[in-house]
Amino acid sequence: MSSKWLLGMISVIAVAGIAGIGFATYTSTASVTVTANAGSFYVQASGDLTAFSLAVGTCTGSASGPAITLVANNLLPGDYCNWTATFTDPGSVAGSFVSWSGFTFTGPGCGQLANFGFWTVFPATLLPGSANHASFWQNVTDTGSGAVSGTCSGTLSVTYAAA
Repeated sequence: MSSKWLLGMISVIAVAGIAGIGFATYTSTASVTVTANAGSFYVQASGDLTAFSLAVGTCTGSASGPAITLVANNLLPGDYCNWTATFTDPGSVAGSFVSWSGFTFTGPGCGQLANFGFWTVFPATLLPGSANHASFWQNVTDTGSGAVSGTCSGTLSVTYAAA
C-alpha cells in the first residue's frame, strides 16, 4: 500500500510539474513591441522687402522665428513699402494652422498709413522640410498730406501646432 501511495504522490507531483512547465513556456513566449518616432516642428519666417518712391523715408524688415516685423520711417505721401514673407516648417513633423496676428502699426504719425495684407498661399497644414509654405504679402502706404515724422513698426506672427 505504501508503494501505491508513493506512486500516486509521484504522479500528482509529475502532473503538477508538467503543468507548471507548460504554463511557464506559454507565458515566456508573450512579447510586446513598442515603436516610437521623435520629430521636431517649428515655423521659420523669411522675407523680402521692396520700397518705392522713397525720397526721405526708409523701410526695413526682419524675420525671426514665426514672426516678421516691418518698420516704416519718415514716409512721405505716396511712399510705400512691400514685404513678402514666407513661413516654412524646416522640422520633420507637420503642423496645423492655429492663428495669426496681423500688423498694427504703432508710433507717432502712423495714423496716416494705410496697411494692406494678403495671404497668397495659406495652407491649413504646413508640411515638414519646406514641402509647402504659407506666404504673406504686406503693403504699407502713406496716404496722408504730410510726412510721417517718426518710426512706425508692426509685427505679424503666425502660429501652427504640431499635428
